[in-house]
Amino acid sequence: MVEAAGSEGEFGVVPAPGSGPNQQAVVLEGGGPVIAAALHRAAGFLARVRDVHGLPVSARTMDLTQLVVSELFANAYK
Repeated sequence: MVEAAGSEGEFGVVPAPGSGPNQQAVVLEGGGPVIAAALHRAAGFLARVRDVHGLPVSARTMDLTQLVVSELFANAYK
């Protein structure tokens, strides 16, 4: 799925060609609230992997994912 930020900061979901159930691409523009949304989406993705697919996702994995997403956004907006 590909998500694009709308003019009011809303996200519209459109299928990405060849995307599977465990893939996401997100286009986000903005500052703090958008970073928070990205962190929330990353945590939600891992929770779905755990809950729907029964794969183990440790607290450390959740924490490191949050850190990586945060760093990617920080670097992207420099």
